[in-house]
Amino acid sequence: MKAQILNVGDEVLYGLTVNTNASYIASQLDILDIQIDEVNVVGDDEVKITKFVQDFLNSDCDILITTGGLGPTHDDFTKEVITKALGLELVEYKEAKKHLQKYFPNGMASVNNKQIYYPKGSKLLANPFGSALGCYLTYTNKHLFILVGPPVELHPMFENYVMPILQKITNIKKITKKYLLVGIREADLEEKLSPIYQKYPQIKMAPYAGLGTIRFVVSSTKDNEKIFRQANQELNEIFGDNLIGDAELSIEEHFVNLLKKKKMTVSTAESCTGGMLASMIVNVSGSSEVFGESVVTYSNEAKTKYLQVNPYTLKKYGAVSKETVSEMAKGLKFLTGCDIAIAISGIAGPTGGSKDKPVGLVHFGIQINETLYTDCYQFKGNRNMVRQRACVYALWKTICYLANH
Repeated sequence: MKAQILNVGDEVLYGLTVNTNASYIASQLDILDIQIDEVNVVGDDEVKITKFVQDFLNSDCDILITTGGLGPTHDDFTKEVITKALGLELVEYKEAKKHLQKYFPNGMASVNNKQIYYPKGSKLLANPFGSALGCYLTYTNKHLFILVGPPVELHPMFENYVMPILQKITNIKKITKKYLLVGIREADLEEKLSPIYQKYPQIKMAPYAGLGTIRFVVSSTKDNEKIFRQANQELNEIFGDNLIGDAELSIEEHFVNLLKKKKMTVSTAESCTGGMLASMIVNVSGSSEVFGESVVTYSNEAKTKYLQVNPYTLKKYGAVSKETVSEMAKGLKFLTGCDIAIAISGIAGPTGGSKDKPVGLVHFGIQINETLYTDCYQFKGNRNMVRQRACVYALWKTICYLANH
């Protein structure tokens, strides 16, 4: 089957919002072997949306997926334009009305009333994270999905409601395994896996690189199940310590789950990452069971004041050094009484680097019970990328060290 993707919104068209929806939907369709014929972005323009829908109806494509334009404002009119282009009518859905009443328990604004109406004959798609529901409808043997725009709302809607419908209409019995990998570059991974690609031509394998992580998706059809299991067994061996687990979970979720299993607690002392690592951990539901406190010791004075880092160590070796993060980790463990103390200090850039300590250099001190581990790595990218990659790296190294405890 063939699909077209249409992302709607002035904010997307003019780059005010990064269009991650297109790549996300494309990766999901790829899992089902649905061929992507076209991906387009249009602004809040009725004429252009109408033309795209009409062109889709006249094409040999089977599926149209749109995102955006389902909100309550005057420029949110995607479903209204599509309804008109199909010659259908908008009707009130009690399901949508109940959703809005639940979402706005203290009463909603009058402009939200437009979110009660959907094309006649639609199947509504739930959205627990926003006011707008999505919808699915068929028209002359074609399938249309009108979905929300914000990724935090789109992803669960797509995975929980759209994917099951697509699996049913494509009638392809797919088997899929998703791996989360850390600590390896995409090019190095490709080189390691080259023999596996050749050995298993009937198995589809695709890496999707992120900031410090790689999602590696392995898929095939049910009739290749035995070979699929064999290929995955070999992949597990090749991945080694770079394998964190299933890519359905983030590295911080894997980290928190591991600490829960081991009944251990963690604290963080951050310099260049400025609390980002603590934020990642706290973002995981249930993290309060394993995470108690964190300190951001950005200045040398703060490192000395809160973590008892020796001023002589800072003067001789500098803030970005093995010696300093070692004392930071030890001081943090003494301060908090945690089982695991993670200390980070580095040069996020773009200024502050030198020949001996270039931009991107980050040192890590990780103390688990009475054992202290240190590591360092030079990360590429801008300031925020260095910080994010350093946080991912810290979690990965801690997971690796925990294998010895």
